[in-house]
Amino acid sequence: MLLVLALAAGLGAASLREWRGPAGTLSNDLYIPAALWAAGAGFIHADPAAVPGLEAFLRFERPSWTPPDEGWPPEALPLDGNQAWHRYLVWSAALAWKLGGLDWDAIKALLIALYCVCGVLAYLIFRLAVGPVPALGGAALFLASPGVLATLPNLRDFGKGPFLLGALWLYGVLLRGRLGGGRLFAVAVALALLQGLGVGFRRDVLMYVVPSAGLLAVAPAVFARGRLLWRLGAVCVYAAVFLGSAYPILESFREHGTLGYHDTLMGLATRHDDQLGLQRASYERIYLHSDGFVADSAYSYAKRATGLLEAEPVVYTTPEHKRAWLLAFARTFPADLLARAFAAVQTVVGGAPNRVYYGGPFLLDVPDVVAKVSWWLAAPAWVCAAAALLGLAAASLRRGLLAFLLACYVCGLLALQFDARHAFHLGWVEFWSVFAVAGWAARRWRRRKQATGTQATPAPRSHAALRVCAFAVLAGALTAGAWYAALSWQRDAVQALVAEHEALAVEELAIEREKMGDWTLVAPGAAATPQPCAPPPQGSAKAAAYLAIDFAAPPEPPVVWLCYETATGSGDFTRWVYVQPPDSEYGGPLRYFFPVYEIFEVDAWTRFAGVAVPPGANAQVLGMSRVPAEQMPGLLLNLSLPQEPAAFRDHQRLPLLPVDRVDTAAPVNLSADLADLLRTARQRLHAGAAGEATGIGREALESNPGNLALIQLVVEAHVSAGEAHEAVEAARRGLE
Repeated sequence: MLLVLALAAGLGAASLREWRGPAGTLSNDLYIPAALWAAGAGFIHADPAAVPGLEAFLRFERPSWTPPDEGWPPEALPLDGNQAWHRYLVWSAALAWKLGGLDWDAIKALLIALYCVCGVLAYLIFRLAVGPVPALGGAALFLASPGVLATLPNLRDFGKGPFLLGALWLYGVLLRGRLGGGRLFAVAVALALLQGLGVGFRRDVLMYVVPSAGLLAVAPAVFARGRLLWRLGAVCVYAAVFLGSAYPILESFREHGTLGYHDTLMGLATRHDDQLGLQRASYERIYLHSDGFVADSAYSYAKRATGLLEAEPVVYTTPEHKRAWLLAFARTFPADLLARAFAAVQTVVGGAPNRVYYGGPFLLDVPDVVAKVSWWLAAPAWVCAAAALLGLAAASLRRGLLAFLLACYVCGLLALQFDARHAFHLGWVEFWSVFAVAGWAARRWRRRKQATGTQATPAPRSHAALRVCAFAVLAGALTAGAWYAALSWQRDAVQALVAEHEALAVEELAIEREKMGDWTLVAPGAAATPQPCAPPPQGSAKAAAYLAIDFAAPPEPPVVWLCYETATGSGDFTRWVYVQPPDSEYGGPLRYFFPVYEIFEVDAWTRFAGVAVPPGANAQVLGMSRVPAEQMPGLLLNLSLPQEPAAFRDHQRLPLLPVDRVDTAAPVNLSADLADLLRTARQRLHAGAAGEATGIGREALESNPGNLALIQLVVEAHVSAGEAHEAVEAARRGLE
């Protein structure tokens, strides 16, 4: 144990040498209440700009912060949603700053402490199956995994690790030993505290509540009498302690919501399908991983397909809108959702979380070595995992089935939004499977060697083979039955969806073709897309359309870009897409449907610019059309409709062998250069260099004529420089 702590402390300190703050996907404003409490102002929120030095400290521009003498304490504001959801995480940062001073090194020390706890828990998980030395090796592999080290700098993502690993270790304790009533109650209390406190670090921990209660109710245990009462008591104790410890967080969910529907929809984006290694179907549910895109899509669905917005003249997205959209996906694509869960199990057992990119400080190539070991063990790990389950079933059918169901649930959960930062805590699974089977084989070999030359006592008759067969039949029937039932349902649903699209009476659009380097932008004519300064349609600030582009044959490779112009990054829905599955051999005519979402807010507008097709594909474009608003289907998908029905794929496919991810890199990035130019120009404009911003914008307009974002940039630069006449002329020339 001490060796594990020493290894974790050294490796953690080395990997955080160039640490740049704990923010991750949220800003450091999450920790404002922590800093103010440590400074003596109380656990409150405040405007950081109104507190001297605090804003620079939170932006990591200064290593420490001292509260000011004047204007102290600051005006108290209520905690925002993120701070309320992560209350215990923020309190941990507050305690670190109170003990270590208002310095970022205190948070670094907190991260290293959490990392050490994760190492100890990983060691205990390995000890469930192997001796101290192999367990030390397994814990070391886990700690040095690229997935773990890549997540370590982000306090919000890494903070859940000890709570999830602790729960998984206790699951192993419940499965391994037949506990008496007192120990069962102790495990119940420990699980409840881990999850009640853990949910205040990251709400992902909430997903472990159901299996915890279920396992307490059915896990192997020893009772003199009153078995049912002991189990019921353990579940009740668990529920009471969990509700008590998690109450502030559960109350914040009631007050602020949870974003659960939103995050689940984000997880259905194609990016996550690719990371799971799924082979593509002839459609994409959500082609872009973007908060703004998901919000606009959910609002559009609720407006068209439900009665949720009949009395709402103002547009905004609510959880009810997203819930309706999510349920529509579940009703239409149940087999795909199940395939995602199977793929998550396959990916975790195959060790993909251990082979992510690690861009941290140089650590003597240790993460690269672990990644290579993980790659070599990927296939054996699957065999060993199956063998471990069969071994458990041979000893106890109940244990084998419970372990199988737990593995499917815990690993399958990651399909909700698969990403390395969500999966790092399961990096030990691949190594544990191999170590467990190797340890069992070593023990068998030693026992046989010791028994050589002695009169062996005949073993009692065993029903192990019968239990293994029963386990295989039950597990196989459960997975195969669920899969074929879901696939049968989905095929009927998708067939109806295809028939609906084939029957759509589309309106042909006039198109314009503009060169974009070697590519060609196929844009709808001026009458087919919202124009600058046009009034919002029907009093709404948002609009949706369903367009289609026809090809005589798919491009080679079958990639196009859906291009947008926008005044804000959150409204940029530009993304490359496949117009048919990349491994499809179909080469005939097809129609590609895609949704378009546009925003009419003055300072946050978004406008569809067109479809960029690769070199040589311009001649294959036959035209573009639009589905009339009254005929738009409920689900607006990116859907490829080949002329040959047999070429249409009605479900996503799971590869026979686990892969790290599908290679879906675009052949060229049409949006990155322009986005970088706009970002650079705006930085120069805000720095007072209006002339430089004007020059960047005019140069970019030469290769992107008519781009509204660039026109707006040039006009703003002229206005900032006091050149009113030049601003009007720039706007006139651009809009012509």
